[in-house]
Amino acid sequence: HTGGRLDSALTFYRRTIQLDPQYYQASFQAGLILQRWRAYNQALANYSRVLQLNPQFPRIHTYIGFCQEQL
Repeated sequence: HTGGRLDSALTFYRRTIQLDPQYYQASFQAGLILQRWRAYNQALANYSRVLQLNPQFPRIHTYIGFCQEQL
């Protein structure tokens, strides 16, 4: 999802999270979009959800740390 499609991708991921809150991959993808938009608080909330659902998710601590540094 690139360019103008990020809005629709984020809508898709948010809807997916509503339908299946345990699907941590949607939270991660939403976090990536929000981080790209510099919405660090919102990205951090999504990354924190990923960490809670899957503590072994690769590099999630790196993404969380990056967002925390930007705040």
